[in-house]
Amino acid sequence: MDIIENCRYHRDGLEHICKLEDTHIMPRVLADFGIISKALQSNPTEEDKEKSYWASSHEYDVTKDDWGRHEIIVTEFNQSGYTHYFGVISLGIADAICRVPALPAATNSLEIAKRTINDDVTDVYQRALEFERIENIEQFLSSNPTIVNPVILALSKDSQENGSVMIKKEQDFSKLVIDLQKIDFIKKTHTDVNFSKGIDYRPIDLVDGQHRIRSTRLNPEANALLIPFVIVDSNYRGGGGRLFAEINVQSNEIMKLHKLHLRYVLRLASHIEKD
Repeated sequence: MDIIENCRYHRDGLEHICKLEDTHIMPRVLADFGIISKALQSNPTEEDKEKSYWASSHEYDVTKDDWGRHEIIVTEFNQSGYTHYFGVISLGIADAICRVPALPAATNSLEIAKRTINDDVTDVYQRALEFERIENIEQFLSSNPTIVNPVILALSKDSQENGSVMIKKEQDFSKLVIDLQKIDFIKKTHTDVNFSKGIDYRPIDLVDGQHRIRSTRLNPEANALLIPFVIVDSNYRGGGGRLFAEINVQSNEIMKLHKLHLRYVLRLASHIEKD
């Protein structure tokens, strides 16, 4: 069923979607996953900046036997001694199963200095979400877009240990198997985020593509949009953090004038006002 724009409501400072008679209405891809409500984080307060942003959260209908369970066919490929996987996923499901291992927005230079001195190889490496950028991409996703560049995912160690995600090899193919019922917090609370502590219990880390995934928001077409993804080998040296660094730290920006030219002639929007 489609989301009805004027059927949004707020509870506990979060935006939800609903329909009459106090039941919920969801894009079909999310409803099939057992989701009955989706909350959004926006305009974070100073207190919010002390914790990693979660951006979206989901509530599950635990009366359904298969809530939080999903399987995706993936293709294995080998590169430099590592085994990675390629597949296709809807943006809505990606948003429901992926967390962003991001530093809090309030992280200061002293904290970075401590990590550097201690040679702290942390599981928290992503940049903080930019909500203005999310709003910009949300508009882009409403325009029947073409998105062919894959998002990059990593299966977290704790999720593999508790069995909430795994790569299962069949005779002729492999598949990514997700089971949120294996995560104690989600099973007990029926939600995937602890708002008070700012802990996101979704089982897969978003290494690259966090703004694309989080920009689905409450748009039914965007939630159903299929995009490519790559799952990085869990044994990859340095894990998702190293891959994130290889993508972002070692890349070179194109010339400012060249960038402005392309933005103009291709009519590309920007979340930066001066652009």
